Amino acid sequence: MKDKPAATMSDRPGAGDGPRPPRSSLDRGGPRRPPERVMREGWHETRIFAVPIDHAGLTWPERELLKQLGSRLYGKRRQGE
Repeated sequence: MKDKPAATMSDRPGAGDGPRPPRSSLDRGGPRRPPERVMREGWHETRIFAVPIDHAGLTWPERELLKQLGSRLYGKRRQGE
């Protein structure tokens, strides 16, 4: 009885399709929601407010208020952030 050589990557089905992306249990494969929609739904559904500090819709006083709140609740930001 001859020893059968171990299967190589090229012997496996689908090997010619190129590399496959890593699989994750977090990826359900559906369409991704835009960040603005995620933030809006988070506010309406869970009362969590998430906004980038450099959001174009914020005025200077609003940006400063958010910076102060963030510093008070979570600590001062490191230099360069």
